[in-house]
Amino acid sequence: MKKNNNIDLQITSIIIFILCSIVSLSISFNQKNNNFYSKKDEINISFYNRIIILFSLLLSLYVSYNNLLSKNDENEIYKGKLLLLTNLLTVCSSIIIIYVAYLNKTENSFSESDLQNTLI
Repeated sequence: MKKNNNIDLQITSIIIFILCSIVSLSISFNQKNNNFYSKKDEINISFYNRIIILFSLLLSLYVSYNNLLSKNDENEIYKGKLLLLTNLLTVCSSIIIIYVAYLNKTENSFSESDLQNTLI
């Protein structure tokens, strides 16, 4: 039962990430063509999109932790710890990117370099 719950959470996390990727692509497209959003809307959408991505990453971290707890083999535990560490580092980088997005939001600025990390 717990394994099915982990799979459901992972699928939910992936769906959230895909939807956020589509939103990020629309922001990138708007940067090029300037059709959909105003600059202020771009900043706000980017900020909240990154918060939702953080939620998705936290779900993945939770699933990795649960998977690690279910491992019995020493080799599998080692690989599980590496995956957990990778997810933890990704969450840390996402928090930093959200902080930068927050600074952009308070300064009302959105530069070309912000497009480099739209998916994170």
